[in-house]
Amino acid sequence: LIADWLESMMARTSRFGRVVKSLRLIKQMRICRILRFKAETLPEVIQDIIWSLHSGIAQIVMALLRMLVFMLWLIHIIACCWFAVADMSSSDITWLDAYNMADAPFTTQYLTSYHWALATFSGNMEVEPQSMTERIFAVVVGFVAFVIAAWLIS
Repeated sequence: LIADWLESMMARTSRFGRVVKSLRLIKQMRICRILRFKAETLPEVIQDIIWSLHSGIAQIVMALLRMLVFMLWLIHIIACCWFAVADMSSSDITWLDAYNMADAPFTTQYLTSYHWALATFSGNMEVEPQSMTERIFAVVVGFVAFVIAAWLIS
């Protein structure tokens, strides 16, 4: 504030032009100092956020979210493969035929596949494999589900 006041007083007289330029330089340096202070405090704020994420509760929540997203992705992949096994099967009857899903809308087929994949992890299946290819796939998925469930619980 004082630098602004002195600048306005000395700017009225031409003789103090150099002083005015010096005061402007001081003012600019002060602005740079304020900006530098703000720039130095920004990493501290980011560091505080990172430290808060390193708290025990935040780590547990992040680990649970990672496992949940992993499980949702894995079940999606298994559901797509389960549908593909039935859709590309050369067998006369597949789970799509046995449960009258061959002509059902795609969303119904996908949700039924997703339900089957999700149920595989709990051991309760309403849709059962009908062909040998489907049964082999179901056994492999059952084993993988067992291993992943044991890994998640431990």
